[in-house]
Amino acid sequence: MAKYYGPIGFKETYEKEQGIWDEHVIERYYRGEVLNARFRNDTSSEQLNDELGMSHEVSIVADSFAMDHHNMISYVTMYGVKWKVTAIAINFPRLNLAIGGLYNGPEPDEDEAPCA
Repeated sequence: MAKYYGPIGFKETYEKEQGIWDEHVIERYYRGEVLNARFRNDTSSEQLNDELGMSHEVSIVADSFAMDHHNMISYVTMYGVKWKVTAIAINFPRLNLAIGGLYNGPEPDEDEAPCA
């Protein structure tokens, strides 16, 4: 099995002002193993360009923050690209994260350093 070490993004929704909601992303570094590693080419007649998809599963050793906020996990960074998390399985003390297509959501604040 291949090893994994990299940032995982947690997206939190909060009320910025009365009736105005915003999203905040926090990145934290985790280590673990890559269980399944498959790339696929998502083609359809509606798309002009093909989109490369990923069908990986990453098992990370979760700390208390990851266990308490597993429902906020949005993406896993692999190969220098952010991939969206499509499913999470809790196998204490690990979290198995199934990852799929490219992540196109909000990015972490630049003035905030990732938590190691």
